[in-house]
Amino acid sequence: MDQFSQPPGSKIEKFEKIKTKIQNTLSDLYTQVLGEKFDELLLDIVNKASDLEKKYPNRDEYGVYHALISSTQDVNLKVVYDDFPGEDSIELFVERLRQKYLK
Repeated sequence: MDQFSQPPGSKIEKFEKIKTKIQNTLSDLYTQVLGEKFDELLLDIVNKASDLEKKYPNRDEYGVYHALISSTQDVNLKVVYDDFPGEDSIELFVERLRQKYLK
C-alpha cells in the first residue's frame, strides 16, 4: 500500500462509495426527470441545501454536501467524511428523491 492508499474498509473508502452513489443517483435523476417534475426536483434539492445551511454552519466541510449541490470542496477546509445524522442524511434524502421521481 502506498502513502496515498487507504486500507480496505477505511472511513475514506466508505465515504467515497457513498459520495459516488449520491452522484450517480443525482445524475440519473437529472437525465430522467423532465418538465415540471424536473423543476420540482431542483426545488427539493435547493430546499434541502438551504435547510442544511441553516442547521450546520460547517456544512462546507462535508463532502456529501458538495455531492448534493454539485460543487467542489475548498481544499483549505477540513474534510468531514461522514454524512449528516438522521433525517439530515444526504444519502437518505437522495434515496427518497429516487423513490419519488423514478418510481
